Amino acid sequence: MFIPSPLCCSGSIDAGTPTGCVEVIGDMECYVREPDAGVVVIGAVVVCTDVFGFKVPNVRLIADVFAANGFVAVVPDYLQRAAVRAEVLDAECIVHDREATIWQRFQAAMLILWCMPSLLLLMFMRPQLATAKRVNTLANQIRTRWGVTCVGLQGYCYGGGVGILLSQQQDCHLDAFSVAHPGGLFRIPADFLKIVKPIHVVLAETDLQIGPKQRNEMIDALEQVDSVLEGGLLSKVEWFDGVRHGFAVRGNEKVAHVKQQREAALTSSIRFLNAAFAKKSSL
Repeated sequence: MFIPSPLCCSGSIDAGTPTGCVEVIGDMECYVREPDAGVVVIGAVVVCTDVFGFKVPNVRLIADVFAANGFVAVVPDYLQRAAVRAEVLDAECIVHDREATIWQRFQAAMLILWCMPSLLLLMFMRPQLATAKRVNTLANQIRTRWGVTCVGLQGYCYGGGVGILLSQQQDCHLDAFSVAHPGGLFRIPADFLKIVKPIHVVLAETDLQIGPKQRNEMIDALEQVDSVLEGGLLSKVEWFDGVRHGFAVRGNEKVAHVKQQREAALTSSIRFLNAAFAKKSSL
């Protein structure tokens, strides 16, 4: 079961306009962005969303960046009606806006409270283990449809927890994982000692689930796996200061430091998946 924290509902909505399209792949609607003509396709990536689902522009714009870098990017709608309303993000910003009136803050706070049942519904209706199975099936469908050799996963919050579960399965249809401020009931270090596939972890300075102690335990666990796993384990754990849980997908792009850290995290994720794909291709 996924247990959300207050930071899971914090952040902002991006202003950009996604350029992909929505298609049905298997049993799920998905936002799909293919690389433009002339861009060499190096593989595919499943972008696993946070609790706000696949309609929020933030995650679609991230998929567009992956496509610009040679990935067939697919964002699945695995939460469907259980997704939390994106208006909560705007409301959260209003609550903390010193220029907002008392009435505006009150209305925003009421919207946040009104959406809390959505989080409870998500906890019971979309357990991460069930979502992981659907994502694994989708990865195989993507591999077949586009004929790519490698399929990676980029996960955020809830979707990051899904990535951790799948990275423990040697026979899953995904080849490498990048997870940003993952959320869920995974245990540190126990669940990281089970990881068998390349993994990149992006962490925020402020996170109610993963602090400095857990980060160090995570690094130690992955180093232990690297020492015993045949062929070693390609892994990387990065910590970004001055930001909080959710920054990599919902960080306020109007705040210079947050925008810089967010862009740096995405660039690092793309480089890691590139390196993992290259390593697999060389074997």
